[in-house]
Amino acid sequence: MASIAVAWDEAAWRELYPQFCSSVSSEQLSMLWKMAVTLIDNGEGAILPYDPAKGIYAREIALYALMCHLATIATQDAAGQPGTLTNASEGSVSAGFYMPQFPAGGVSAAWYNQTPCGRNVYMILRRYALGGIYYPVRHVHPFG
Repeated sequence: MASIAVAWDEAAWRELYPQFCSSVSSEQLSMLWKMAVTLIDNGEGAILPYDPAKGIYAREIALYALMCHLATIATQDAAGQPGTLTNASEGSVSAGFYMPQFPAGGVSAAWYNQTPCGRNVYMILRRYALGGIYYPVRHVHPFG
């Protein structure tokens, strides 16, 4: 069975996430969509299901939430905010930010957990993750 690709609908996305109507241009959204479909496969053989005729929308929900996540990060960067705000003060003005460290394999849960939309994406993706978690063990022989 051929996989149906999720089509980018900017007007529908802006309706879902009106907070970006004035802060993110159509050109920026076009590039963010390209990034989103690079992170989440939207083509033939994609793991996340999408079949509107059967009421299956997991890939569309994940891609649109990922767009929200990417737009949030892009607007934070544009405002000069280097990451997620972790603490703030008022007297003598102080602010602390958290930037996640990325593992050698690429994007991690910490990256998704920077925004509410990202947390939603991560929860959807976890359901379809392949494989288990590997805990390396160092075996030491008792005689050296």
